Amino acid sequence: MAASLSSHRSAESPPVYISVLNWNKADNTIRCLESLAQLDYPNYHVLVVDNASFDDSVERIRAAFPDIEILCSSENLGYAAGNLLALERAQQAGAELFWILNNDTIVEADSLTALVEAYQHHGPGLYGSVPLDLEKGTVGMSAWAIGSGNMPMYHQEQAVRWGASFAESFPNMSERLVANVSGSSILIPLGVVAAHGFMDLSFFLYGEDVDFCFRLLKRGIPSYVVPRSVIKHTVRGSSSDNEWLLSAIYYYKVRNTLLVIRRYRGIRALVDHAARLVLHHLRRQRKMSISQRRIVLTSPNQRYVWRAILDAFIGRTGKTIAPEDFA
Repeated sequence: MAASLSSHRSAESPPVYISVLNWNKADNTIRCLESLAQLDYPNYHVLVVDNASFDDSVERIRAAFPDIEILCSSENLGYAAGNLLALERAQQAGAELFWILNNDTIVEADSLTALVEAYQHHGPGLYGSVPLDLEKGTVGMSAWAIGSGNMPMYHQEQAVRWGASFAESFPNMSERLVANVSGSSILIPLGVVAAHGFMDLSFFLYGEDVDFCFRLLKRGIPSYVVPRSVIKHTVRGSSSDNEWLLSAIYYYKVRNTLLVIRRYRGIRALVDHAARLVLHHLRRQRKMSISQRRIVLTSPNQRYVWRAILDAFIGRTGKTIAPEDFA
């Protein structure tokens, strides 16, 4: 039986457009949409952006939600550029707020209400939910503390630590000022976008959310984690169990992390982080060789890690490895 997810309107609450990005993961997207249908916020409109899925995702999503608005891209644009399609639609519709939500998340009924209330209290800024690992119940994000001059404190002090318990991370439920929030659930005022632009599209996958927060932080636009807004997040739910595809995704994680470090901390910090990464993989390679009693030249994650490091040093960005080639 098809579900309903029509637009909700209210004169008292600012209009929110919600972007859910799909790529060959209809099951995840439908589950996310089912949870969105239970939101208690009275003024929102849901958009699904299909990032050139080559399976039957669009047909299945439409069958489950006949009234859903789906924007279909002719190519896999990645995270930021895919969500940009929905953002432009939100701007055309005159929305005040734009909520990016990963399709491998399940929201609580008050997840959006808590984000909007935080925005109404603090004003222009970026507002992130707390993603909890669906299986472990631990916090599924890292957020850096803010140092002097509105600079993130890399590898020195984390305001929120990945894998910690919720109670340990948030002893109280007030909003926490941080250097970055998680792109798995981020509420963005469109006035901020009009004044400062959107995410850097050249990252393609991973890192663009952190870069966006850091760039705005330098311009005086804060980011807040909102503990009252909780989402349940499936680890690797929006990617795959395909070993080669995961290796390609790991390339973007490594390259873009290094690019962000280079952009905000300089070449010395880039060299330091890259050296630690190389040492980590060499130790892992040695451990695998010993356990398998043969010389292991590469692990699955190492297939592209050296290329990722090189590309970060020379500043190469964009879609350099197409995930669809391995799906």
